[in-house]
Amino acid sequence: MSRLLVEKVIGELESVKIRVEADVPIVRVKNLLRCGFEGIGGWSSHEFIGIESVDDMGVGFVGKVRIVDCIDEGVVYLMNWDSVVMGLEKMCANEGFYWNMFMSENEDVRVGNVFIQCCLWGEVRYIGF
Repeated sequence: MSRLLVEKVIGELESVKIRVEADVPIVRVKNLLRCGFEGIGGWSSHEFIGIESVDDMGVGFVGKVRIVDCIDEGVVYLMNWDSVVMGLEKMCANEGFYWNMFMSENEDVRVGNVFIQCCLWGEVRYIGF
């Protein structure tokens, strides 16, 4: 066994990664999406395609949301329900503060902004917008 490996085994762990399972009602996800679409105005614009509003989103919805990143030279992203589920998973795994606010029913435009970014990229790129 190499010295580096032995030192790492003997030393304390820096973190432990766990997986969290949560049942999130669709109505709560829609509220988070509403907050998100209000919160992303500083860096993007959005339009619904094949649906009228967030109210039409949910498991199996066929529409999309077109999001234009105004900071990154107008790059266009399409968000569907799979993106929403991924965003929930990424926010839970990587953005604990915002996930806790959401789970405590304290979401606002900041939490929604982080959520939309997690849906698009799996990470937060823009803070403070």
